[in-house]
Amino acid sequence: MIGDLIRLYETILDSFAKLIGRNRDKAKRQRAETRIRNFFNNPKYPKRRRSFSKIRAAVGTYEGRDAELRDLLDEMGANPYKGEGDDARWELPKQQDETKLAAAALGERSARFC
Repeated sequence: MIGDLIRLYETILDSFAKLIGRNRDKAKRQRAETRIRNFFNNPKYPKRRRSFSKIRAAVGTYEGRDAELRDLLDEMGANPYKGEGDDARWELPKQQDETKLAAAALGERSARFC
């Protein structure tokens, strides 16, 4: 009986530790996405194209994990424009304002029920 309670307690602690780890990873990823978007939004570069090495330097947290950074860029909608490796140029298209899209969707839904 006591052994079962100890195992249950350890299982709960392990689950909690995994949840905290996932939340920490998610927050770290969101910060990296924000840094990348800010980097691409620089008005000095209106074509929104930057080299992979500059992106990696701006983010900083993906040093030595190029494949993960490329996956993140891909998930954000960035596309390799030309070149390969560190010299590859990436382009991040402008995103539509999500709040406007959400408001428009909400307006459409409320109009259907009136």
